Amino acid sequence: MICVDEKTSIQALERKHPDSPPRAHRNRRIAFEYKRHGVVNLLAAFNVQTGEVAAECIDKNDSAAFIRFIRWLMQLYPKRKLYLVLDNGTTHRSKETEAFLARHPRLIPVFTPTHASWLNQVEIWFSLLSRQALRHVSFRSKDELRERILDYVDTYNASAHPFEWTSKGKPLAGRGRKVNERRKWGMPRR
Repeated sequence: MICVDEKTSIQALERKHPDSPPRAHRNRRIAFEYKRHGVVNLLAAFNVQTGEVAAECIDKNDSAAFIRFIRWLMQLYPKRKLYLVLDNGTTHRSKETEAFLARHPRLIPVFTPTHASWLNQVEIWFSLLSRQALRHVSFRSKDELRERILDYVDTYNASAHPFEWTSKGKPLAGRGRKVNERRKWGMPRR
């Protein structure tokens, strides 16, 4: 079972001034002025059984790019049925995508209900990516942003694990992330 989605329009913003670190009785200050260097779109697939992520940065988010990504997933998981958890996005429901899925019977799309994309576990991984690798970071180019994203994927996959449903009303969450990994990506200690 593979959860697939895209995170579009990730901005490569370069802060005009460096952040000032926190001091006694004062929080960290982040410059509000920035230069824009464009956007990066990310296609990602989260393997529910292993927790591993396959990802690709793309320039244009369209059906052709989505189908290329699915073909790549088919190469990563040869000769197996692939249950693809998808939301109802336009690239997932386009005529081209539906025709492609119909030609490949080992691909079984499972669409989340409308307004329930949170059921797609790759959305949780997108949140981790944003919080651990992208938040409060200045990028001088789209290439620098792409490199940061793909480095995060490699680091994440080195200790990948499936997400677990937790009890006591807590949401679905990743377990067992090491403290030194959080530090590498600028995450504060808990």
